[in-house]
Amino acid sequence: MHKARSVSMKTVLATLVASFAVSQTSSAQMLEEIVVTAQKRSESLQDVPIAVTAINERTIEQAGIANIEGISLRTPNFSMTQFNAGGPRLVLRGVGSNLRGAGGGEPSVATFVDGVYLGRSHSTNAELFDLAAIEVLRGPQGTLWGKNAAAGVVSLKTKRPNMDEFEAKLEGTVGNEDIWRANGLFSGPLTDSLAGKITLGYRERGTIYESVFDSQGDTGDIESQSLRGQLLWQPSSELEVLFAADYVKDERGGTAINPTLWPDPAASTEATNFFAGFVEPAPDFYETLMTEPGFHEIESSGLSIHVDWELGDTTLTSITAYRNNEEEGFNNQTGASLEWFNGLELWVFPIEDNEMFTQELRLAGGSDSLLWQAGVYYFTEETDRVEGAEYRVGALGAALGLVPGTRPIDRSTQHNETDSYAAFGQFTWSVTDNLDLTLGGRYTYEEKDYSAVGVGEAELFITDFDIEADESWSNSTYNAVVNYRLQEDVMVYLSTSTGFKSGGWDQFALSVEAAETPFDEETATNYELGFKTMFMDNAIRLNGAIFRTDYDDLQTLAILDTGNCDICPTATFNAGEAEISGVELELTWAVTSDFQLLVNYGYLDTELDDLPTDQAIYNGNKAVNAPENNVNVQALYETELGSGGELSFRYEYTYQDESFTNIDNDPRNVRSSYELSNFRLGYTSPSGAWEAAAWVKNAFEEEWVNSAFYTPPLVVVRSPSVPRTYGLTVTWRSI
Repeated sequence: MHKARSVSMKTVLATLVASFAVSQTSSAQMLEEIVVTAQKRSESLQDVPIAVTAINERTIEQAGIANIEGISLRTPNFSMTQFNAGGPRLVLRGVGSNLRGAGGGEPSVATFVDGVYLGRSHSTNAELFDLAAIEVLRGPQGTLWGKNAAAGVVSLKTKRPNMDEFEAKLEGTVGNEDIWRANGLFSGPLTDSLAGKITLGYRERGTIYESVFDSQGDTGDIESQSLRGQLLWQPSSELEVLFAADYVKDERGGTAINPTLWPDPAASTEATNFFAGFVEPAPDFYETLMTEPGFHEIESSGLSIHVDWELGDTTLTSITAYRNNEEEGFNNQTGASLEWFNGLELWVFPIEDNEMFTQELRLAGGSDSLLWQAGVYYFTEETDRVEGAEYRVGALGAALGLVPGTRPIDRSTQHNETDSYAAFGQFTWSVTDNLDLTLGGRYTYEEKDYSAVGVGEAELFITDFDIEADESWSNSTYNAVVNYRLQEDVMVYLSTSTGFKSGGWDQFALSVEAAETPFDEETATNYELGFKTMFMDNAIRLNGAIFRTDYDDLQTLAILDTGNCDICPTATFNAGEAEISGVELELTWAVTSDFQLLVNYGYLDTELDDLPTDQAIYNGNKAVNAPENNVNVQALYETELGSGGELSFRYEYTYQDESFTNIDNDPRNVRSSYELSNFRLGYTSPSGAWEAAAWVKNAFEEEWVNSAFYTPPLVVVRSPSVPRTYGLTVTWRSI
């Protein structure tokens, strides 16, 4: 494995060297300016003193970015792990706490669609279509974005209705693994002041993980539908109102698992394949030992009104939004069916109904030398969630003392109401033509009313409790930035920024006291030195950052072996301090008028410290899901043919180091390193109306573990990655 990785990295370096040689003999072209709204106003990426990854519409289409995971692969120091569809864990710069309970289930990486906060982790897992741009803001964004943006922000921006002319787009995809995808967009003016747009999407994939026992146990299938409508009203040149509604339903099979019996980490550096003797032949990487697949269903809908009103030199912005999120699932936690191991099957289930309402009011204005904005933000949500498990005991389990048969165990019924209030402001002062100073601050007050009933019928990992609790948290966050333009195309900046995320309660607990005691808020302070540069007559864009982030009371989701649990639960606790430092580089190079190269690189050095007494043995360990090195290379060649059509070829390479999935840094809790190669060959007709593209993802079928954790006292649970997929996409656009 190490040899193959070395060859691949040499290939990447060779590509860079060859590209440089080509550029010395070929005429390069200027890169297009990228406009972002990272500071909630439109400005050039090269003028923003923040580490931002910006992905434009064309790259989204060609790379086939259809979910948050596709974004993370192309962003330095951004990773996503997922045990099931309801729990995607977004980890940015080594931080991604993600408790899923009703009383604290907010991620540390905040996701927004057109400025609307999504909130629950499962609502971020929807299929993406009709995106105009993606922006990932790395590091705490506690001033302008605020709500739970302690690690960063993912901002998704959809295309607005076309006020000038009718526009339509139809896209169909067919591929192996029974892949079917159909998307449609229709947009255009309805009156002189009103335009509308409707977007529809459908996705289907067959079972990609086969059971060695029964085809009824095959899983990995997906079926999702999405609908989005927008109305854009411009009654005058000063007023613009955007009405939006969306609906997503995602149904898929349960999590595929490769269980491995590996009780002693000191015995071997490799997991022992214990399948031999129980199953012959042993299942391969994409096969499971389950006789039923389980399921996971997500349904999400929302309404929003976005108003921009110009009042002289000042703009008033209002964003009002309502969202409803529902989740239900049933997953095999150990991957062990009774046909394989006649002892124990453990199934877990979440059922959740969540409603949230947000209101943001913002004023912005300024002059040539001073830009400012100020606003208030209100967030309220109500969440009902039931989470628990059932076990099925066979003859061997009964012989070991477990009660035979099928019965529910250890479930938690939770209710939570949250109200959050914030006021914020920021200004940028151009001290000289080359020197800018930015100062911003935000005050947040958040309160939660929480109740939970725990039923521990077997008391394997939860005891009986019936509690009511309430708590409030408040925090002042800030950012201070100095940026200096050394020359027209070279800017450097030095910044300090902070972030905050309120506390909450665990849904599982082994005592009444633990159930009613909240974990504390999480705070972050980031120090960053960055640069934004353009070279060779704007043919090369090179941006980068060196940073250090200090976290206090980092909320950490971990499997805690307390010594008194038969099946040890996941729990969230405050991990004292975490020190995370790193480097990020992003290169875009128009090597020739036909050939463009993009290279992103991230490096992380993480350390946990000052852990609670019962976890102090893990002081000095690495943070969870924080790979040391990650690389993404994209090479795009586009050329016009003699017929007037266009031929395009795209190659993409992604590498990520292995990382630990639990704070104990146990070798059984490891997400494997991986190397992915994707290819795309496309042809566009002379009119530009038709495009056909053949593509392949994970071309060399890299087998890597997407998620892994050790369930004491015996089983290592591993969720395999997606195998090679390939297909054909045909797109029609109105001209």
